[in-house]
Amino acid sequence: MNIRRFVRNLRFWGGALSDHSGEQMGVPGVSPSTGVVSPDRALQLATVYACVDMMASTISAFPLMVYRQSRGKKTAANDTRLWNLLHDSPNADMTPVDFWRAMIVQLMLRGNAYAVIDRDELTKEAVALYPLSADQMSDQITEDGVQIYVYSKDGKQIVYPAEAVLHLKGIGTGFHGFSKLEFMTDSINESLDIQKFSGILANTASKPSGIVAVKHQLKKEDRAALMAALGEFKYGDKRFMFIEGDMDFKQVAMSPQESQILQTRQFTTEEICRWFGVPPQLIGGGTTASWGNGIDQITQGFEKYVVRPMVVSIEQAISKRVLTQQQRRRYAVEFSMTNLLRASMADRFAVYSTAVQNGIMSRNEVRSLENMDPQDGADELTAQTALAPLSSLGKVANNGSPDSGRVIKS
Repeated sequence: MNIRRFVRNLRFWGGALSDHSGEQMGVPGVSPSTGVVSPDRALQLATVYACVDMMASTISAFPLMVYRQSRGKKTAANDTRLWNLLHDSPNADMTPVDFWRAMIVQLMLRGNAYAVIDRDELTKEAVALYPLSADQMSDQITEDGVQIYVYSKDGKQIVYPAEAVLHLKGIGTGFHGFSKLEFMTDSINESLDIQKFSGILANTASKPSGIVAVKHQLKKEDRAALMAALGEFKYGDKRFMFIEGDMDFKQVAMSPQESQILQTRQFTTEEICRWFGVPPQLIGGGTTASWGNGIDQITQGFEKYVVRPMVVSIEQAISKRVLTQQQRRRYAVEFSMTNLLRASMADRFAVYSTAVQNGIMSRNEVRSLENMDPQDGADELTAQTALAPLSSLGKVANNGSPDSGRVIKS
């Protein structure tokens, strides 16, 4: 079977996770047949969309590096076909960001993400990766105990061996990830109901925002003039409105019911964020921080407890399924998360200074991290020479060194 030709026919899935045409419903809701929220409808909730987009955008922005391993040292294997596949171009139609964004969206919503692996017929090395719909793929174990993947489309089924599919899994059995949407159905339904009710309250014309009380009966022309003035105040550019001496304006306060709705919407926003592991502050919501009060602490907690575990899981899946056994002995695959961890300039240079002075990094390595050109003579590791053990302070060096005969001072 020609995998390239087959997958090209699947490029236009339409919906979030399937090959059906995507629908933009007037009001998000629940599937009438199953009661389970569909991905298309769930993504119409701002919180769901923002959380999924945050995870997909964050991880897809990490460059996927391939390192050559030799005697405990790692060097970039940027002259290999594996580097071209994972770092530069997963397939002829997608950039790495396109590919990983599509995979993470499915992983976040369905707990599983799949990509078919196109291999060189001679070397068996992977040459292309094509994402497939999670809702149309099923992983099965045959009677002989062999794992296979069955992809369904247009009434037809295509069977893939395990080595032909990159399978990313969320929390689950180890063989299959749990669908997050199915578990969080109640939370999403509650948020959908509140969103619908809030829209009804916001659009209702039965409740005025304020009352203008007039102490005498208005003539028809006076009433028209007053309504015109109020209309300019409501829809025009005027910031203030002057009322005549025998008039009084009273603003209608928010009802307890409306206040409760706002509080409930805040709660459901934070509840959905907990399902996805995304701090509400990172998507424009939330009032308290789980991992500190500053955005730096929140970002560090997000990286440590949410992003990094998912990245490690993806790296291991790539190594196990995409790389051949011979490639696994020679190469290591890692996402570069430097950009996420990038601190302020003052903090970065404080760390660089310590690393250079203690022989941990060379000056050119620091310059490379700051996207600066290398300098001649700056590749050698350096260290401070003024440091000495406390027991040596005040003693005379007499070891034939250039410092022989000099009193060692602190």
